[in-house]
Amino acid sequence: MKSVMSFFAAIAVVTLGQGWAVAQQMPMHDTPMMQTKALEGVVTSVRYVSCEGTPEKCQGIFEVTPGENAMMTQSGGHMMMEHPVTLIVVPGSGLMWQGGAIPLTRLHVGDKVKLEYATVDNMNIVTMLTMTGMAHM
Repeated sequence: MKSVMSFFAAIAVVTLGQGWAVAQQMPMHDTPMMQTKALEGVVTSVRYVSCEGTPEKCQGIFEVTPGENAMMTQSGGHMMMEHPVTLIVVPGSGLMWQGGAIPLTRLHVGDKVKLEYATVDNMNIVTMLTMTGMAHM
């Protein structure tokens, strides 16, 4: 009898534990929407890109250095390079160019971009990405 009760207790703990985990992942109604940051700059590194069929199914990791020309800025009499921001594009974000979606594989070092991203678990996830100028134009 004790083994049957122990069995049901274990099932209850596992079931309630899974329910609790799911509830913790659900956003609270009173929590504000995810905060995004805007960034304009130049692509200084493309680390990884993968596309499966449509532009909306692309994913990648790249770096953008803030500023239109990614030039050095003067700080206290010293020239300093702006720090690049590492960004992750997940499927569904897409890359826009002149009003239409294009594959992320068309993004190259030197391209100018304008984007918004949210920081989740110390990762910068792109929510909106627009190419504003191509390096080879």
